[in-house]
Amino acid sequence: MRVLVTGGSGDLGRHVVSRLRAANIDVRVGARTPRTRGEVAYDLTDVDVTRRAVADVGAIVHLASQPTRRTADVEGMRILRSAAASAGVDHLLFVSIVGIDDHPFAYYRAKRTAEQILADGDVPWTVARATQSTASWAASPTASQSSGSFPCPVA
Repeated sequence: MRVLVTGGSGDLGRHVVSRLRAANIDVRVGARTPRTRGEVAYDLTDVDVTRRAVADVGAIVHLASQPTRRTADVEGMRILRSAAASAGVDHLLFVSIVGIDDHPFAYYRAKRTAEQILADGDVPWTVARATQSTASWAASPTASQSSGSFPCPVA
């Protein structure tokens, strides 16, 4: 079975791709800017690019995100869910974030909405809520608030 990993060239994606390949799983890496053989163009909000990326895959690990574009994760999930259903994908795994149910940050609300969109679809799915990494937190728009403080997640 071929697995599409969206965001496969990102911080988390590189590790997921490496583990899948180590298990001899055929991986298609979806990347904003494909740089190596085996990577394909993937843009959260481009219907045609998404359809091409999901063609002939049995499963999708959806890691791609654009925290600075508030609508990208929601619109992207609608597009991906539809393309996956049309392509006959067997399963879609979406990696989300722990603790987003009632969080005020727009990015977290978008992730929660994307989870709901996935759950309302026809493709069998799993949502894995992971803690957000320090690297992704530091790069997020919320980390650069002008309050003079640096908000850090507390474990």
